[in-house]
Amino acid sequence: MFEEFKSLFIWMSNSEEKGFLFTVPTFDEGIHLSIGFDQKRKEFNIHFTNDNINEPGAKRRDFILVIPSFRFFLMMYRFTDFMKVNLLNLILRNRSNLGKLKKYNFILMPLENENIEQTDIFKITKNGRKWKPRTDINPSIFTDNLKYAADFKKLQKSGYIAYKLKGSHLSMQGIIFNFPEFQRMFFVPIKQYNRQGSQLLVSIYNYLNYYPTKENLPFRELLYKRLSNN
Repeated sequence: MFEEFKSLFIWMSNSEEKGFLFTVPTFDEGIHLSIGFDQKRKEFNIHFTNDNINEPGAKRRDFILVIPSFRFFLMMYRFTDFMKVNLLNLILRNRSNLGKLKKYNFILMPLENENIEQTDIFKITKNGRKWKPRTDINPSIFTDNLKYAADFKKLQKSGYIAYKLKGSHLSMQGIIFNFPEFQRMFFVPIKQYNRQGSQLLVSIYNYLNYYPTKENLPFRELLYKRLSNN
């Protein structure tokens, strides 16, 4: 299982002079995806870099989105409020209780676990700038925290991921938000989260279409393909 993640890494860099860069790998060998802010140009960008290209002067970066900082922050301002309201409504209309969770035979895992450290999962180097999944992760740090809903008398944590055993693997069913002080519990199915994500993509696509540029055309095309496949 963990063999697939040996080549994965997360790289972060930040400076007042140059800006910041957040890099993650893709599943194509030698190609990674970066999200960055160019301090000199005052632009946010998303681009792919192909490390397989070694010829001097050859183009290694393929930009799919370049957007001025003021336009980016305006977009974030609009969609942050949009997401807050919609996420709150999504949660509130999905009230549940422990009995229903037991009925569906859910397996629960806490969203937060004080017994799991970041270094248990990642090898962190370069003064915290490079994160790489460990190849010797002990699966028990996850499996020891799985528990059938039927085994609970009361949920103590504020949040849980709900799974269901299908064949020999666990299938994620949704997220539980628990407020014991108010005696309220909410279970949001994963399908509704996905629908919420699609609505956000539509809003971003419409926003970028309202300000079409050559620099954001590849990103708009990716969004369109993603939405067409939903």
